[in-house]
Amino acid sequence: MRVEALETSAADVAYSDWQELDSGQAGGEIKGKVVARRIEDIDDDPEIAVFTDFWAPPAALLYRRDIVDKIGGWNESLPIIQDARFLLDAARHGAKFVHVPGVGAYYRVHRDMSLSRRDPAAFVRDVYDNASDIEAHWSTHGGLTDTRRHALARVYSYTARGFFLNDSTMFKQNIRRLYQVEPGFRLTWPKVASLARHFLGQKATAALLSRMGRPPMRPGRPTTGMDPSS
Repeated sequence: MRVEALETSAADVAYSDWQELDSGQAGGEIKGKVVARRIEDIDDDPEIAVFTDFWAPPAALLYRRDIVDKIGGWNESLPIIQDARFLLDAARHGAKFVHVPGVGAYYRVHRDMSLSRRDPAAFVRDVYDNASDIEAHWSTHGGLTDTRRHALARVYSYTARGFFLNDSTMFKQNIRRLYQVEPGFRLTWPKVASLARHFLGQKATAALLSRMGRPPMRPGRPTTGMDPSS
């Protein structure tokens, strides 16, 4: 059906719905949830949609050879999210997408063995490096529009959570980049003040709180976690 969709729509990428397969207790497989998402329901710009919220396993995707030639292959600098970046590169090259309703692929969910779950720190670093690369590309191709800045801020707010747990140096770099792309971004982390002070220092934290329109923190508050959102 995806071949037919490409032939009749003049699209460059056809994507279908897909269904998760979970391992059963007896060694078999149990059909899980069906993921039926349309790129255009997420954002009018496929590039933004694929960068932020849309993902499908390679088995649910079919590319025209022309768009594959434009992409030029896997981005080997992103070893964990190469499939997601390949789809994003299709959008960056102006690909048109067509949705094919119905389950067209099954995706086996490896709860403990997937690359992202096996090494969460490396996964977060890949996501961050990808966002940094896309930010640089957007800066020189059309500029950082408000929509692009907001998309970048959403991704950087996600990676900040992972870096907080694994890499204090990258956490600080991440926070700075977050506010560079969207100075008006509002953190809603319950314990952001104490976390920021721990990693950024008192002066930088005071600047963040001022930007958020929040009162100064009380010294000595514990740092236990954060829940960033936009």
